Amino acid sequence: MAELNRIQVDKFTLEEALSFEDLEKNKEHIEKYFKKMEDVFQDFPKIHLPVRKKELFFNGVKLKGYENLTDGTYHIYIEKAYIGLGIINHGTLKRDIIIE
Repeated sequence: MAELNRIQVDKFTLEEALSFEDLEKNKEHIEKYFKKMEDVFQDFPKIHLPVRKKELFFNGVKLKGYENLTDGTYHIYIEKAYIGLGIINHGTLKRDIIIE
C-alpha cells in the first residue's frame, strides 16, 4: 500500500472537513464552523448535578453516589447549563472536560 486516505472518522466525513486556508478566509465568522460538544457526543447519557456540587465538580473532587449508573462518559448539566463531560467509574463521578 502506497497511500491511505481516511474519508471518515466516526460521524465526521471528509466532505465536512475544512482546510486552514478556508478557516483563514472566514476567520471573522469562524464560530459557525465549530460544533458544540453536546452535538459531537450526542449519544452520551446526561447527568444533572445539584448546584451545591458545582464547585466540588469544577475543582476535581470525585463525587460518590452514582452506583446506579453504568461506568462511562456522561454529559454534565447544572440547572439547565451544559458544563461538559464527566466519567463514572465504579459509582464515582469525576470531571473530564469542562467548557465553562
